[in-house]
Amino acid sequence: MLRSKPLTYPLRLPIAHHPVFMLGTGRLRQAPINAQSLRWMVLPGLAVAGAWLLAMNMIARSGLAPYQITWAGNLYLVAFVGVTLVGLLVDFFCLAMAGAAISREVETRRWTLLRLTLLSEDSLVGALHAVVRLRVWRLLQVVAGLRGGLCAILAIEMFDFHFTSSFEVFQAVVLFLVLCVPYVIEPFWRTQALIETGLNISTLNRSTSLTLLTAAFVLLVIWLLQIVIVGALAVLIYFVLDDAMSPSNEARMIFFMTLSVACFWLLNYALYARLEHLSRKRTLRQLARLDA
Repeated sequence: MLRSKPLTYPLRLPIAHHPVFMLGTGRLRQAPINAQSLRWMVLPGLAVAGAWLLAMNMIARSGLAPYQITWAGNLYLVAFVGVTLVGLLVDFFCLAMAGAAISREVETRRWTLLRLTLLSEDSLVGALHAVVRLRVWRLLQVVAGLRGGLCAILAIEMFDFHFTSSFEVFQAVVLFLVLCVPYVIEPFWRTQALIETGLNISTLNRSTSLTLLTAAFVLLVIWLLQIVIVGALAVLIYFVLDDAMSPSNEARMIFFMTLSVACFWLLNYALYARLEHLSRKRTLRQLARLDA
């Protein structure tokens, strides 16, 4: 079963030489990733961080403390919600695009011709996966850049904390890395699972409206599962680790916060890996029935 690397540019994967991939990408293959294309990631991050610094500068010039301005405390939350909504739109776009990939090939009778070749079904599905991934790659860069901007703001805010020892500084840096590094690269992993899910939807639906409704339902289920994960960890922290995370022991509190964040990301990535595996398996099963 072919697998692509989530953080690798699709044109650098072995599947880039697949005939279906070359046919489906067209002019996109003429724009290899380089330093100039990274602006899609860097510029959004700089825009978010710059807007935050500008807002803080306006607060400083007003002569009021940040807590005296009602919207200042919610500014970071507004930015986080905005970035999350952008990511949600990209997720829906990926599902919708992948949800029409195989059904389009079947309706145009090209799938029948492809099955007459020596290309395996797994390689065909992998090529269609890579085509969708290449088409949304710049959007993923934008989302990752926006998230990087939020992490830059968080790093700036960390300078306001007063640490009593170098060990607490080390723990805070570890917590920041465990929180932010997976947060920035998470869209690439999630999208890989969502594209596989969309391809599975594409083998079941032939109607565009039904595909869009199914994509919205799948997104809702995934987000609900993530909320359940967060809720389970919160309950565990509250009932089991409540004493260990008392403010009187900051070092222990930071340690358990780091452990909780690491568990959250591990559970999320396990969810994505399982979803990707099951979706590919079901897709191949449906295509085998179609060929029969």
